[in-house]
Amino acid sequence: MSIEPIHHTEVDPLVVEALKAHASGDYALFSNIVSESFRQQVSAEAFVNASRDLGGPLRAIERRRYLGSFMRSGQPVFLYVLTSKAHDDEILVQVSVAASDDGPLIDWMWIE
Repeated sequence: MSIEPIHHTEVDPLVVEALKAHASGDYALFSNIVSESFRQQVSAEAFVNASRDLGGPLRAIERRRYLGSFMRSGQPVFLYVLTSKAHDDEILVQVSVAASDDGPLIDWMWIE
């Protein structure tokens, strides 16, 4: 069985939900959109701590822009840039996704 490539339009809603989860510290929301392996890597405590650091800028997002994608270890990685009222610098978001029976799930995410 071949897996169809994942297009960024399928990933965009996941990114929006992941950013909402980080902005509000909502680990349950985060857990619903990530793969089991990623969920096991990110404890609720670690997620809440990261949300404290990132929450302010993520609550004040003015613009989200898709930059492109590339392959890493056989999985697509999607790049986004955020502009926030609460942060002078732009914020880079990298999201790797994995296919599942229910559609793509975030398999790795980095916000800097």
